[in-house]
Amino acid sequence: MVHFIRQYVLKYWLYYSAGFFALIATNYIATIIPLYIQNAVDLLANKESFNLIKPFLIKIIIFASVLAVVRTLSRVLIFFPGRFVEYDLRDRLFSHLLGLSDTFYSKQKIGDLISRMINDVQSLRATAALGFLHIMNTIMIYSFVIYQMLQIHKELTFWVVLPIPIAMAFVGFFVKYMYLYTYQCQQALGDITNFFVEMFTNIKIIKTSVAEAAVVTLFHQKNNDYVKKNIQLARIRAAMFPFIGIIGSIGSFVLLLLGGRLIIRAELTIGEFVAMGTYIGLLAWPTASLAWIINIIQRGKAAWSRLSDILDEVSDFKGELSIGSAENIFPIMCKNLSFSYTSTTPNVLNGVNITINKGQTIGFFGSSGSGKSTLVTILSGLKKVADKQLFVGGRCINSLLHFDYQHYVSAVSQNPFLFSASIYDNISFFNTNNDSLDLYAKRACVSDDIQRFPDGYQTLIGEKGVVLSGGQRSRVALARAFYKSSSLLLLDDVVSAVDHDTEQRMIANIMDDKLADQALIMVSHRVSALAGCDCIYVFQDGAIIDSGTHDELIKKDGLYASTWRYQKLVDQL
Repeated sequence: MVHFIRQYVLKYWLYYSAGFFALIATNYIATIIPLYIQNAVDLLANKESFNLIKPFLIKIIIFASVLAVVRTLSRVLIFFPGRFVEYDLRDRLFSHLLGLSDTFYSKQKIGDLISRMINDVQSLRATAALGFLHIMNTIMIYSFVIYQMLQIHKELTFWVVLPIPIAMAFVGFFVKYMYLYTYQCQQALGDITNFFVEMFTNIKIIKTSVAEAAVVTLFHQKNNDYVKKNIQLARIRAAMFPFIGIIGSIGSFVLLLLGGRLIIRAELTIGEFVAMGTYIGLLAWPTASLAWIINIIQRGKAAWSRLSDILDEVSDFKGELSIGSAENIFPIMCKNLSFSYTSTTPNVLNGVNITINKGQTIGFFGSSGSGKSTLVTILSGLKKVADKQLFVGGRCINSLLHFDYQHYVSAVSQNPFLFSASIYDNISFFNTNNDSLDLYAKRACVSDDIQRFPDGYQTLIGEKGVVLSGGQRSRVALARAFYKSSSLLLLDDVVSAVDHDTEQRMIANIMDDKLADQALIMVSHRVSALAGCDCIYVFQDGAIIDSGTHDELIKKDGLYASTWRYQKLVDQL
């Protein structure tokens, strides 16, 4: 929490300082007004003329007006930096999340990350604004009020404020439990958010599977868990709030009991009694709000703990060397490359050796689960491998700036993601100043499909491209890859969702329009898609079992040749 204050709060010290002085003025004026009330009441009790009382009434009105202004000013000056802190924190989180590797996201729940970005950041904003305001306000009001009360009657002040430290000790006993239950509640809220994201994202599957009852049961379990944790937290609050709330009433009772006796003995005037009662009233809200302030602080601590888990994450890629230019990424070499997704699972790739040179077209072929897509993911820079297993331009990729490498790479995955935006924005990645977009769409054989939509390129395709067919989504993603000028183009089974004629046109466009200095890697289960490759690598069980050109491989009695004969026979039927 100290790190949060130092990094995000103190940078707005000018706002906080101005708000602090406004709070001083607010609380000072608030404690001055009862003194004028005291004088007015004493004059009234002595049956003095209204002309003597009138100046005090005017001063009360003036100070009350000034109090309204400075109180408002103190809130504005302190709440402003709270919003700035929220902005800075959310901006930092988003930028940090963009820089983390795929390994981090494979261990996280998206819904929980969303909950942290929204709910936990808001909790920290409340701590930076309301927390600071009420902590400072409570300290000042107690200081000013107790000082003024001591000027009136020291012994009476002692007995009136005696219940307050007792309340503080009581509250301190429950603080650690409050933090624990607050943290658990925020974790449970993150789980529910993640559940909503998963269920609503896959609502079609739920409906077609008639699984509504099962989903509702799962939701009830998570909801009940969230309710139980909130009830535990509510019990802590219920134990604190009433106890703290009656502290002010105890002070009033003590004032009536002892103050009444002092008036009878003429040791206290009626005006002083009224002033003491007003001061106890001023202490009522800060005292009653102690539990609320503690709740805000504990929520902030829990939120910062959850956000720190994200901010403390570091990217797998820590290289610092710049690639320099596009020519420097070649050759790309895999040297005895092995990879597993976790330390407890078997290797997906075993001893892979591949060299990719500028201008080459490389094909990956193999059965499902043979490691082709994993290698594409590694080559696209999303997964880290051990040192000295993947080299870019003669240097280990782990020594290079990760952003530099990805700047020269374009990739289309098996299940491409499209944004809930227009087709134009999806291809151009929200660049509104490109007039040659149709060129990339034609290369991807999707231009005609787009023109058939009433709004053309401005057609909104819905979440994850729900308006488009599977083949259209793949081709829009392919157009997006073409749009990004790259030195290494990775296409993972992009023709799997299109018909044979469209496949042939796509392959022809990809091969014919490939840049001379661009390397292309194609992954496909269809032999016809790989026939034009300079070299084809055949994968099986994470290893390369064969390699060569199409003509060389079909002459061998292997997996590639048998698949080619089978697919050729199917196409003739």
